[in-house]
Amino acid sequence: MARSSTDRRAGALGDFDALPDELLCSVLGLLEPRDIGAMACVSSVFYVLCNEEPLWMRICLSNRERVDSLVYKGSWKRTAMKNKYVCMHFFSVLCFTSLYLYRRWYRCHMSLENFFYDAGAIERRKELSYDVFVQNYDVQKPVLLTDLAEDWPARRTWTIDQLVHRYGDSEFKVSQSYGQRIRMTLKDYADYTRSQHDEDPLYIFDSSFGESTPGLLEDYTVPYLFKEDLFSVLSPSQRPPYRWLVIGPSRSGANWHVDPALTSAWNALLSGRKRWAFYPPGRVPPGVFVDVNEDDGEIHYDGPTSLQWWMDVYPSLDNDSKPLECTQHPGETIFVPSGWWHCVLNIDETVAVTQNFVNSRNMELVCIDMAPGFHHRGVARAGLLALDDDEFEGEHDFTNPEFLKKHIGPHPDHFLSETSADGMLNKRDFRDWLRKLQVERPDLRHQIWKCACLAIDADTWQRRLSSICNAHDFYFKEDQHIPVGHGSSPVYLLDEYAIKIYIHEDGIVTALQEIDHELQFYALLRESASPLAEHVPAVIAKGIVYEEGELFRAVPSVDSGEILSTGMSMVSSKDSRAFWPYIVTRRCPGQNLAHCRGMMKDDDYIDLASFLGCQLRHLHTLSLPMKEEPVLGMPDVPQEWTHFVSMLRQHRQTLAKRLKEWGSVPRHLLEKVEDYVPKDPVVLIGVAKVENGAAVPSRSAAWLHMDIMEDNIQMVPHASLDGFQNDRRAMQARYIFDFGDLRRGDPLYELVPLFTDVLEANVELLEHFLESYKLDLAVEGVRTSYRAMCYCLLYKYDAMEAIFRGSKELRMVESWHELELILWGMLNE
Repeated sequence: MARSSTDRRAGALGDFDALPDELLCSVLGLLEPRDIGAMACVSSVFYVLCNEEPLWMRICLSNRERVDSLVYKGSWKRTAMKNKYVCMHFFSVLCFTSLYLYRRWYRCHMSLENFFYDAGAIERRKELSYDVFVQNYDVQKPVLLTDLAEDWPARRTWTIDQLVHRYGDSEFKVSQSYGQRIRMTLKDYADYTRSQHDEDPLYIFDSSFGESTPGLLEDYTVPYLFKEDLFSVLSPSQRPPYRWLVIGPSRSGANWHVDPALTSAWNALLSGRKRWAFYPPGRVPPGVFVDVNEDDGEIHYDGPTSLQWWMDVYPSLDNDSKPLECTQHPGETIFVPSGWWHCVLNIDETVAVTQNFVNSRNMELVCIDMAPGFHHRGVARAGLLALDDDEFEGEHDFTNPEFLKKHIGPHPDHFLSETSADGMLNKRDFRDWLRKLQVERPDLRHQIWKCACLAIDADTWQRRLSSICNAHDFYFKEDQHIPVGHGSSPVYLLDEYAIKIYIHEDGIVTALQEIDHELQFYALLRESASPLAEHVPAVIAKGIVYEEGELFRAVPSVDSGEILSTGMSMVSSKDSRAFWPYIVTRRCPGQNLAHCRGMMKDDDYIDLASFLGCQLRHLHTLSLPMKEEPVLGMPDVPQEWTHFVSMLRQHRQTLAKRLKEWGSVPRHLLEKVEDYVPKDPVVLIGVAKVENGAAVPSRSAAWLHMDIMEDNIQMVPHASLDGFQNDRRAMQARYIFDFGDLRRGDPLYELVPLFTDVLEANVELLEHFLESYKLDLAVEGVRTSYRAMCYCLLYKYDAMEAIFRGSKELRMVESWHELELILWGMLNE
């Protein structure tokens, strides 16, 4: 746009005149509020740029120091300044025009009252039968269903005003474009919606509303067409988010996306109107940027907000390029099939509920999407953009599982690989899901087995399992050929036995060392008089599975040392055959802790903490004449501690990076973590002095389980001494499994997974554990609570997620020292 001869932009901006307004606004958004205030005093044009509400919205939401409640103060500038005095007097600036600022202002203030559109591209159906839905729509195309919500109480009561009356003080999660997770009370959010003029307004999109406001769940029922949801077999802690309360003002919405893991969804609108647009799987919407990684086929996409897309991209499309569209009215439910791109714009103030689901028709698509390798996921979502040149010819059905299977790339071992980045379930919960489905949905076993073969290479592992069973005259049933547990090695549960086939991310040598440690431990337990032996399963058999062409052969072993020596000789001789050590233990009665939490009572958890305190005392005081080769090049560390300290040092080097990637630590604490954790973690073991050139610790290392988590603890029904069920108790801990990670180290380190995973970060239960444990955890010269807090941060998995989960108070602490004393202060007594 040509400038007026009196345009004051150049004189007001000086050298900054070379930058377009959009870039200038982005640069200002990187400054602190005090600096923006100073820039506003520079010139009249900088005054305009520095008082833009979108700028202060960005400042407020992207620079929040912690995840807490947001209270909107009538403008984003007031909100960002946190109630400090803000000058809100504005004056006109003549002879300055900006097309960028004008278009943004127009989008912030435009009315969408007449923005509805419906040409019948999406069918409207009433009284649709389940069979017709499956035949004509499920996994095929969107459809609007006009009568599914007619009998819901929500149909009459879910307006913002009525919801504020019932749940005004309840907090809900708010979706926004700047990445920070925020919450608002419904009353504050309603006040915000009535006064805001934002281009991309805040949008309530809360997946935990059923837990925070359970009364809302009574206001609607899942429509009969979508009753089948295969994720429902998972426990609440395992199940990924699947239902959302959705509330938004006019101009808010969801930009172009494909739902995670290619799940299907239904969205029921209770008040207001929504405009929807769809593109079929594999057809990327115009204006959406797609990046397909050339190395692994993973796809990332970005694009404008829904309002920007309809304003700027949509008018340029010819009829053949336009999406399928419809306007959803109150009481209507829209079905979104697996893999369909969709975009939503709220025409009015709207309230809706939506759920994603997996059923028997889209199950294979969901499992393929979660399989490792990623290229197939790019093909499903980016279509031709993710295909090689020689694959362009012919018809491509991007919703056909058989077509997508061809693009699951080769991988050394799918069992060791993580599921796709946004695949909803991690590999452990994914395996557990398939096993539970096998038991609860025998009608789908053939389909479940196909999914297991695609995602975890189950057919290959079954052949290895068969060779072991043949060698020992074991028998396994059809519903026992999917591995269990959360460990990295496949574990199969037969009627009487548990079979573990050792594999490891670090290779076969590490797997051999693990089974050697575990077998030595079991042998020494039998020879000792330790009471721990009563709570560890007995070893029945052991050996090695060899690969012989396309077949596998299991060779049993009598001597525990034979497996290590045979395996190491094969490694050193570069034997071309692949092999896997295995161990067979007696299957113990009951279920692991992960499956029992829903049945347990308060006294059961107290008993569990006491049981673990007693058994870990037996383990940590056990004298085991096992050899652990020291790590060379560590003269400052006592020999028995070298492996433990080496692990801590490795985790210390990547500490900030890992915590940032996990995203569980509030920003204000993340910024202080480097100063809190010692540069060299060797100080945590209390190395007191050096004698004759050797470091001397203040205490000896103990043997640690290293992986005391809920899937390694077996529970059985609790009965009183006279044989009758005790009303105050339901389940009791009886066995501890999986000693493959056995290492020497600091017993205090063992408390990290126990506290965060088993005891669910409950400080009172930790006290019961310590009362039963009865061992001194202190070392000379280092505060015990400080060591424990550092071990949480240096742990191999994200221990902080469990600590901060659901605790607003802990997220608000000012320092690591304060958090340390809250969680671990009792250890100093």
